[in-house]
Amino acid sequence: MEPFEGFDVGGFWDDSAYALEQYVEEAPPSRESIASLEEELGGYRLPDSYLALMTAHNGGTPTRACFPMAEPTSWADDYIEITGIRGAGRTRPQSLGGEFGSRFWIDMWEYPDIGVYFAADGYRLTDAAVAALLDELATVSVGRG
Repeated sequence: MEPFEGFDVGGFWDDSAYALEQYVEEAPPSRESIASLEEELGGYRLPDSYLALMTAHNGGTPTRACFPMAEPTSWADDYIEITGIRGAGRTRPQSLGGEFGSRFWIDMWEYPDIGVYFAADGYRLTDAAVAALLDELATVSVGRG
């Protein structure tokens, strides 16, 4: 089964002016841009499920931003809020390689340099919450190159 098969990609995204300006890349990622971005992000391979989603709609803000969690976060006891998903590119401020992309959170806010920060959430999630969310969204292997 392909990632997101049967998933309503169009209904998932809120294409507000803010989302289009800050998150949504104008084109799907190419193989060359993905390879370059992976190198820039420390050699981490971007998950196939993420790339499938970005091929359909390259970044943005979800219409439904709150997702239930079994583990408490620093924000709430039973949910997380995803305010944006970073596009695979560099042209938007919130894209993975953009001004406020993944490296920004590591370099400026001292998030642990243990992977790629795909989502904007407005607060720091616990490791358990991040792991639970990734398990919920897709089964991926985490590793460099």
